[in-house]
Amino acid sequence: MKLERALSVLTLLSVVTTAGIIITLIGESAGFFAEISPLRLLEAEWRPFLVPHAFGVAPLLFGTLAVTCIAACVAFPLGLLAAIYLAELGPASARAVLKPMLELLAGVPSVVLGYVALRYFTPTLHLQPFNIVSAGIAVGLMLLPTFATLCDDAIYAVPQGVRESAYALGADQLRTLFAVVLPAARSGLVAAVLLSVSRAVGETMIVAIAAGASPQTVAGFMAQMTLGDVSFGTLEHRTLFMLGLLLFVITCALNITAHRLVRQAVSQ
Repeated sequence: MKLERALSVLTLLSVVTTAGIIITLIGESAGFFAEISPLRLLEAEWRPFLVPHAFGVAPLLFGTLAVTCIAACVAFPLGLLAAIYLAELGPASARAVLKPMLELLAGVPSVVLGYVALRYFTPTLHLQPFNIVSAGIAVGLMLLPTFATLCDDAIYAVPQGVRESAYALGADQLRTLFAVVLPAARSGLVAAVLLSVSRAVGETMIVAIAAGASPQTVAGFMAQMTLGDVSFGTLEHRTLFMLGLLLFVITCALNITAHRLVRQAVSQ
């Protein structure tokens, strides 16, 4: 009973915390839109702290999308190959050792990956000190363990009878994998993609360290501006909350879609 009560209190605490965050974001964003028309978010430039002001979020969204695409090119192929090896091709002993190690890599702080990108990736690739490529690669490495683990769980959850039916029809292991197992795990794999993308969209420290101010992402801009002198209650202050609400809506939509796909995969 004590354990159940403790879990209930923790659950209630998480709900109250989330509700408080949402109420704060909406309240501060309402103050922003009371001064600035929502149509101004469609402007071509993002210049909220300079006169004349410009509030077009397209440059920030483009920077976020660029980092996410680079990270996806790094994490998704490598993560899927790792998951296929762990779930299908590798021996059980390798899975027992490698999967816990892979899950431990997910705990590497993002600030460490940011400095790794700045110190090693940028000089190796002969790029400018602050660039989007190194940031995207580092974000991809951050996503890799989580994406590989989610894909491995989705592939491993495919019933063994599905594989045996394909073998009975004369299919070899690789044909069974690509023609039967992966399509059967499609919902789980898509959910892994969406969850990884939502994490990449909200990544802050790697982008702030490795990419600097150009190009800007939504989360990176918020991190840089909170280090400056932004007075409470000003338009600049409310602008940060508006961006926070935008980021929350994007990641929430991706997470909800991913969880629906996971439930669909479980029901199947």
